Amino acid sequence: MKFSLAKALSGAAVAALVLPLAACSSSDSGAQSGTDTTASASVDSSICVDKKTVGYVDIYNASPIEKVMSDAANQITDTLGWDLKLVDGAGDFAKMQTGIQNLISQKVDLILLASSDAAPLREGLQAAKEANIPVIEIGGGTTASDLFAAQYAEDEVELGRTMGQYIVDNYDGAKIADLATSLNYSGTAREKGFQEAVSDSDGAVEVVANQQVDSADPNSASKIMTDMLTANPQIDAVWATFDSMAASAAASIRQKGSDAKLFTTFATPSNLEMIDKGELTGVVDSNLALTPIVALDQFLAYTTNDTPFDPNAIEAAGGLGYRVVTTADKSFDTTETLAPFLENWKTEYACK
Repeated sequence: MKFSLAKALSGAAVAALVLPLAACSSSDSGAQSGTDTTASASVDSSICVDKKTVGYVDIYNASPIEKVMSDAANQITDTLGWDLKLVDGAGDFAKMQTGIQNLISQKVDLILLASSDAAPLREGLQAAKEANIPVIEIGGGTTASDLFAAQYAEDEVELGRTMGQYIVDNYDGAKIADLATSLNYSGTAREKGFQEAVSDSDGAVEVVANQQVDSADPNSASKIMTDMLTANPQIDAVWATFDSMAASAAASIRQKGSDAKLFTTFATPSNLEMIDKGELTGVVDSNLALTPIVALDQFLAYTTNDTPFDPNAIEAAGGLGYRVVTTADKSFDTTETLAPFLENWKTEYACK
């Protein structure tokens, strides 16, 4: 089931796919146990697969890009007639750990873990493995772990480096404020890539202020940004490592009357609106919705045909397409990304 996103359907074809859910059978018995084998179907009733329950554990669902991913997963599970149980960790690993244990108790069939490392959740992930519940890590990049059945995530170093290089190439002499975070691997790796690009510029640009933001409280970026601008009025560029920091940083820049250009991650609706208003100069973007789509596509093949998870499935689907976005009319479309998968499922899992 390898195909390129370049074959995504036209807008008319996509619209035809997004129709009300129609089930082959209305039985929901066993949804909590994950043992129901009642077939269900979507759209024109051409996709029939066994009923499944998916747990979705997110490190911080208030982040706009995390919401894009969970919405993509929800769109798929609705389409397939499956149940999705969302656990929002809100930046709290203890809450995520409890959520995983609860999902195991509910005997879900799959757990999607969004943008989190394995280490702080080892106890729960080990319990899932012992219960034969596959856990697939999606979204933000993490270190490799044998507790994951598969990992479909972005290259965080590349994401940070791409933005750093853009500032180097377009803003010679920039004095940069760096809003950093080491909450998880994503933040640390993005910082590594960004700093590498700045360092390789041989002084063409410079980070003059760097401070950790409490990712569990993104509004803390407001005070940190204000303090940075007060201590370093020469700041004319700001890198917000997580997209959830951008709104607070932008407010502080306005309140200080600074002309600093603000850069962050992902062309989410809220960020595109800020670009349109002139509050945000640019974002480094990737098609992160592809990661839950690929994960669920791989799980379908695994649970239906006993097909092993393909570690290269993201690349086989066309890759995440790293780029810098500076205009409000450019973003990845989840529906277009999903369309070729839906077409494939209509053949692969056709109702008999």
